[in-house]
Amino acid sequence: MSLLAPEAPSYLSELSLAYYGTTVFSARTASDGVSHTNVTTDTTPRFQVSDFLDGDEGILTAYRSNDGGSTYAVTGGSITLSTADETGQENTTNNITLNIIDDEDPYDGVAGSAGFYKQLTARVEQDIAITPQATPYEYKLEHSVTGSASKQIYISEAPALHIADKTLVGGNGGVTEVIQY
Repeated sequence: MSLLAPEAPSYLSELSLAYYGTTVFSARTASDGVSHTNVTTDTTPRFQVSDFLDGDEGILTAYRSNDGGSTYAVTGGSITLSTADETGQENTTNNITLNIIDDEDPYDGVAGSAGFYKQLTARVEQDIAITPQATPYEYKLEHSVTGSASKQIYISEAPALHIADKTLVGGNGGVTEVIQY
């Protein structure tokens, strides 16, 4: 008698990175009035993605693009996955840390369902401050077997927030006016 596999966790390519401990807002630039989402003053952003395949094989690598995702010139941390538990492993390269938060069987303890899959929760962290710029940065986490997930973020200079008129005072082509809270 053979067992039927339970539903598999998602491929990384079916998910997206989520902000982790990084506050974002929507704003528009003063120079041209173009609206942007995913704006922050946090120059060390962090991202997380949960419950994706495959914790048993492949290579997990973090990347950063300085040009909105056209090219990924900065390769961050990378971890080779195996059937062992990689929970807690981290690797830092070019000031970008990749950390495996969980490497687990989603059906652990469920008779007839355990042992088919290993899912991961991973975090990407910018360790050294990056410079505010008009072009968004984009972070990507790539699994060599199950694809990639990414997220763009605009870094603005630390603004002075004036709640009454919803104006952020910034510079360097940064975002200068809040349009949504």
